Amino acid sequence: MNIRKINDFLAEKATLVFGTMWMFYAFFIYGLLPLIPTLAPYQNQIFYWSGWVQLWALPLLMVGQNVLGRAGEKRDQETHDAVMQELSFVKEELALARDEREELKMLLAHLHVKIPDVIRQCDL
Repeated sequence: MNIRKINDFLAEKATLVFGTMWMFYAFFIYGLLPLIPTLAPYQNQIFYWSGWVQLWALPLLMVGQNVLGRAGEKRDQETHDAVMQELSFVKEELALARDEREELKMLLAHLHVKIPDVIRQCDL
């Protein structure tokens, strides 16, 4: 496994973990810790870790979003290609149906000329 695949894997998983409401609650509570009076002596340490988490989490989340975006773009391109292929099949079938319809019109006109009495009896 090469380094790009490892990086993409880690970024995707981290983005999926950090992008949850549970992580929001955890960071919300973490942000309230300095307001607790008994933790006042530890405020510098709390803020140090807060900055450290931001330093690595934000770039990691951006990379994860890019990885997830590439996966979505790939899926969209595959869907587009499949739809375009089906559309070409439909266009081919439509062209064949038009040719057959024109041929049937010519045969019907020919029948009207050759045996008009029989055609009139069928129309009644």
